[in-house]
Amino acid sequence: MDAVMDELFVLHFEGCASEIFLAASTDIYGCLTGFAEVGGTANAVYGTMRAIRQAVRSDKTQYLWVAHNHPDNSPEASHSDRLLTERIATLARLLAVQFVDHRLFAAARFHSICHRAAPNAAFPACHGAMRFL
Repeated sequence: MDAVMDELFVLHFEGCASEIFLAASTDIYGCLTGFAEVGGTANAVYGTMRAIRQAVRSDKTQYLWVAHNHPDNSPEASHSDRLLTERIATLARLLAVQFVDHRLFAAARFHSICHRAAPNAAFPACHGAMRFL
């Protein structure tokens, strides 16, 4: 399922000169239940929590993925990106969905904030890859 979401995100980010934030949700079977996009400037995106609430509107939603691009081609997470991930994890808990990952895309590479975090470290709410789907 991770690879499918990566393809969806990559297709959306292709050729973008400004940052875009995407939120996608799926049901327990991996079917897309919601999708939202928020555009931004060359180096920032605002309104990300609104996009998450839009993506998680269905009562069938079980999992949440989020991603944004870095037009400067640096896939490394900034301090702001890590803080945003913490806020997303908290919102996911409040919405009773499992937060799978926050991915940062740049050129042909991506950085997974949740998958690079040490176990039980900054992002304990990240569910991790859904390899069973």
